Amino acid sequence: MTLYDNRGTLWIGFHGCDRSVRDGLLLNPFDVRVSRESYDWLGSGFYIWEGNYQRALQWALDKQKRCDYPFEPVVVGVVYELSNCLDLTDSACIKSISNAYQDLKELFGGSANLPTNRPTKNSLQEDMILRDLDCAVINYLCYKVDNQIDTARGVFIEGGPVYEGGKIYEKTHIQICIKNLDCIKGFFMPKV
Repeated sequence: MTLYDNRGTLWIGFHGCDRSVRDGLLLNPFDVRVSRESYDWLGSGFYIWEGNYQRALQWALDKQKRCDYPFEPVVVGVVYELSNCLDLTDSACIKSISNAYQDLKELFGGSANLPTNRPTKNSLQEDMILRDLDCAVINYLCYKVDNQIDTARGVFIEGGPVYEGGKIYEKTHIQICIKNLDCIKGFFMPKV
């Protein structure tokens, strides 16, 4: 981590979820459930779409289709700070990730033994929605630096191009993973 890792200001993001989760967060903002799935894109933590209400809602609508239990898709607003941020748009952070990968590969006895990123059956092959390798590398880096990473931030290109021959993709987004829940300053009901 470097001198500039603390972004020091408050940010607004959105979390797609079931109505019961949103209502629970609004009533009890200290009861935050952290995701610990092996395929989480930025490792374990609480996920937010940076400034993108529509993408958070679309994620919740997509989840509703996958659920075999009642799920009412909604969005909760999140006020947070990016302190001690592993920002994957920053060259120094990318170098840290690369080094962590090399260390993890050595621990696993080669890349053939590492987890892999993979698509879901309904996603585009290149999207690699299930990010087991990325999750393992970021979680390992957090462990290696004694959990001094409070947040992680990455830009993800996802979906098909919005027009033929273009390089602007329909689901491109910035994802935030809050690892230190003290970085969450509050939840709110978005005005839409």
